[in-house]
Amino acid sequence: MLLIVIMSDAVARKGEVCMRVRLISTAVLLLLGGGFSTLVLAFGDCQKFPSDRAAVIEDHGYFFFIYPRTISANFSGCQTMWDENGKQLFVLTFEQGNLISYESNDPSGKEKNQTCLYKHGKLAQHGPTDCPDYGDVKKGLQSLPQSDEPIVPAERDPRK
Repeated sequence: MLLIVIMSDAVARKGEVCMRVRLISTAVLLLLGGGFSTLVLAFGDCQKFPSDRAAVIEDHGYFFFIYPRTISANFSGCQTMWDENGKQLFVLTFEQGNLISYESNDPSGKEKNQTCLYKHGKLAQHGPTDCPDYGDVKKGLQSLPQSDEPIVPAERDPRK
């Protein structure tokens, strides 16, 4: 089995080691449990904090940020959603345009975080039963066109 890890020199923020450990742990689980022959983890795309290029959506008075805005047909890397406090809520990992991992993080800490692994367009065996269907998340997190995005007050905008 081959594991390719692409690390970005741009990642130099607090929590870098935790993110790398978590992603490497996910990679090991994918390789051992899912039978993947190749896994590409692009650490530069799995950002810890929202980019200033992140899309904005609003729901029930709260702002959420998604980066990258869209996923191309051959995208390899991560798409992340943060809340307005800069906490990661969802991390979707893609390889060659195919969703391979969906991670949801409960910001309240009351529920446990969940990782769902996908293989060949469906939930991998031995995965949690309450994961979203592949068809519901295979195209990534959707956002509005930039011209339709809400205006975020500076004190509620974690993008840097």
